[in-house]
Amino acid sequence: MCPYCGAFLPYWPRGAPAALCVHCRRPLVIVPASTTLDRFRIFSVFHLAKIAFLPVVGGLIVAFATARLSPDAFAYGVSLALLAWGSLDVWDGTSGLESGLDRVRRNVRTDRAAKRSSISKTVFGSASIALGAAGLLLTG
Repeated sequence: MCPYCGAFLPYWPRGAPAALCVHCRRPLVIVPASTTLDRFRIFSVFHLAKIAFLPVVGGLIVAFATARLSPDAFAYGVSLALLAWGSLDVWDGTSGLESGLDRVRRNVRTDRAAKRSSISKTVFGSASIALGAAGLLLTG
């Protein structure tokens, strides 16, 4: 089962650590669920990446608040985070436009609202990339 759209995955390419869902076109990664080699779990790359960036941005904020980080270094770190989140949002939005599926919280939508949400993800992701690039140009 795809963790993003809930659709049945007909196959997983042999030996491949990552693949695209056939239905929602989102990237998935497979990891061993235990020490035995016959049990695996499938995760959405979008969710894992966004969760991995949260402690990084939180660490930047704490380091800046405690005066361990200069304003230029803080702006550089935030710009990199904006670039990363923006690229994930653009990829997620274009995948949603291609497949017609979008997920908000635990609900998978396939109607007009899914298209509108995918368009907004693409637009705001592009704006985030532009803002992150401008921040890198100004701090670099």
